[in-house]
Amino acid sequence: MNIMSLADCCRLLAIDPKTLRRRLHLAHLSVQTHPSDTRLKCVTSEQLQQLAVIHRRTLPELSEQLFSAEISAHSTPSDVHTASVCSSVVSEISGPMTELTQQLGSLQTHVVALQHQLALLTEQLQQEQQWRTSVDSASLPR
Repeated sequence: MNIMSLADCCRLLAIDPKTLRRRLHLAHLSVQTHPSDTRLKCVTSEQLQQLAVIHRRTLPELSEQLFSAEISAHSTPSDVHTASVCSSVVSEISGPMTELTQQLGSLQTHVVALQHQLALLTEQLQQEQQWRTSVDSASLPR
């Protein structure tokens, strides 16, 4: 049984600590103290995997390690079959997830560019309105 600190879990799940604590509470999973450093709070790799499944997250670095560790720990054919099925499901999901993550990054870049363009257009419009106001006030007879 592998244990992982909550900070590592946050990095693997790509969520902030408050969200992790809330999800642990909702899933009725308890944290434990680290055996060598009682300041650290940890969860087991099984609990982390359970959280990832519940919240539809992938564990890119950990997924293959967990399944290979499960295969070596259990020698029964059903465990090997279950681990291989889970491994294939993770590999099927991780490809589209990576693609979606890249698309999200691209969309964020486009949104930033559009916000910049909108700011420039707003500035131009304000300058034009100021110019028209000054021209109108200068052309009025006194």
